[in-house]
Amino acid sequence: MRKRLIILAFLLVIVFGCTDRLVYDNETKFVAEIPTLEPPHAIFTEEDSLIVAIHSETADAVIRYTVDGSKPTDSSPVYNEPFAINRTKIVRAIATKAGLNNSKVAVGKYIKSNTAMVFVEGGVFNLTDHYEVKISSFFMGIYEVTQAEFLAVMGHNPSNFRGNPDNPVEMVSWFDAIEYCNRLSIAESLEPCYSLGNYGKNPDNWLWSWNSDPFYHILINCDWNADGYRLPTLAEWNFAFSGGIPAQLDSTFNTPFSGSENIDDVGWYFGNSQGSTQPVGRKAPNELGIYDMTGNVWEWIWDRNGNPPKGSYTDPRGPKTGDFRIFFGGGWSNSAQHIRDYFYAGLPVEKDKALGFRICRKL
Repeated sequence: MRKRLIILAFLLVIVFGCTDRLVYDNETKFVAEIPTLEPPHAIFTEEDSLIVAIHSETADAVIRYTVDGSKPTDSSPVYNEPFAINRTKIVRAIATKAGLNNSKVAVGKYIKSNTAMVFVEGGVFNLTDHYEVKISSFFMGIYEVTQAEFLAVMGHNPSNFRGNPDNPVEMVSWFDAIEYCNRLSIAESLEPCYSLGNYGKNPDNWLWSWNSDPFYHILINCDWNADGYRLPTLAEWNFAFSGGIPAQLDSTFNTPFSGSENIDDVGWYFGNSQGSTQPVGRKAPNELGIYDMTGNVWEWIWDRNGNPPKGSYTDPRGPKTGDFRIFFGGGWSNSAQHIRDYFYAGLPVEKDKALGFRICRKL
């Protein structure tokens, strides 16, 4: 009996050792490994084209793909080498191999935009000791919104420091950031995220005094399913600040500044800013390739101020009541200790020469 078991185990090693990480589908048949797209998702600017590579862990698999969002089949083009994308595309790919079921479909979203953004892969992290958060994947602005970008969309530049159009815009309220997001979305033919009561999503149709009375912030609603631009939530901002998944894998999740133990590596603050904002992207980025999440200007986010709850939550969006909105990250006029230990909240009409914002959008 023991001899038979040894022979059976040996045969199983031969059979299953040759599957090259094959998996079973629901019908207990072998299927090819789902392809991996690199990058998995991306937003790229008008000046660039994007190179996409695809591979499967199944040895000798044939990868078939489409770039129009349709489901690939056995008659779709065969992938042979990395290819360039120069416009918005949805790439889908499958791995095929004789004797195996086709793999599941891999999907990559590649979006051409004037706004430089990075893909942030979702994950789970502890926002506080008692507050575990699961974050869905999203796109985050690589830079704080600059004066040039704000001027192009809004038609004016409210900033105190106007010496360089690549400096972050400041002297902007939470209302200004909301309006910028909607106007940029409309300019790029995207669905805006924000609406004002029953007045729709186009700021041209909103009440004339909507952005001068702090009371009106309670009428601002966010369509979280819209593909337009918006402010990050508190959880998204902190996840990106901490470097997201790469930071967890590299055991650098708890660095006091975004991407470094040393603030001078990554941020503009009182000790090095020379009394002014500085052009975005001049310091080192964090693990995700995001710049200036420490210092330069504080950044408005969506959430109202309030004590974080206890427990586990998926994509939390903050308290539903409250008069104040939060801003994070510190500014050019703050000490390193101040930036590391504090966040603030202000009325949605508040403006300051060290207060700006960055934007994000759903995957």
